[in-house]
Amino acid sequence: MTEILKGYFLDTNVFNHLTPEQEESLENKGGDLEGGFTSRLVLTDLLITPSETELRVLAKRALVLCRGKIIKAWNELVQEETRAFLKGAPLPTILYGDSEQREFQSVLERFAFGELPNAAKIAVFRQQQLVDRKRVKQWQSALHEQHKLHLLEAAQELEFDQFWKQLWVPELPKYIKKLLEMDNIEGDLDLAAAKLASNLGSLPCLEAFLKTPAALGYSEGKKRKPKRGDRDDIRLMACTARLDTFVSDEPGLKNIFYWVFPQKQFLSLQEFVDEFFQEPVQHSS
Repeated sequence: MTEILKGYFLDTNVFNHLTPEQEESLENKGGDLEGGFTSRLVLTDLLITPSETELRVLAKRALVLCRGKIIKAWNELVQEETRAFLKGAPLPTILYGDSEQREFQSVLERFAFGELPNAAKIAVFRQQQLVDRKRVKQWQSALHEQHKLHLLEAAQELEFDQFWKQLWVPELPKYIKKLLEMDNIEGDLDLAAAKLASNLGSLPCLEAFLKTPAALGYSEGKKRKPKRGDRDDIRLMACTARLDTFVSDEPGLKNIFYWVFPQKQFLSLQEFVDEFFQEPVQHSS
């Protein structure tokens, strides 16, 4: 099994929902917060806010909570994990290297304290966000549009673990092959897809990327209405797959998270603040 790191993955709404009191407390003890991680996905969401004042506030919060702990983009994580497995190599780190981390730090410092970028630079962040969402939309559609009605009916009768193992796992080689084709992997793709499907327990980012659409489809069968951010949830789950704790103020995401990660911990923002100050823990990077 792949090692799961101790650390808090912070969702976008954590930065948006901090109260002034929580922010002051975290800033005063920010040097002790070694376990705060976020991803390029979250930073992109933060840095496209149209309000200059809000932009500076969010950048400062990111500096306090996630210094040098920026996780790679969801597609990088899934691609690198897949390629490493097929080559028989160890899984790569989930974090960007030192030079990239310094670049993210520099960007956040400029947004927080320096001259704000012009509209053209902000547009680059927006375009990246749109490209990411379009690709995930294509992937999500490939996963469950073909037999969605059947899945919605089955979800009303089965527990999620049964739903996943009986209805999704047998189809995974076909879906993984599509993913390999999208990423221009060469060789016997049927064999590669079969190997990946049978070793998902050692490939947490890929497993989360495949399992989250199943959880979203299952939740729709339980009469939960789809929401606009569902595609973002697929990306978030892939990013948080190798950390043990996810922090979010989105209550509707809690069931999805525990279906995908039954052994991990989901905390609200207030629970995160309470846990951090009640019993500070040294987290590994």
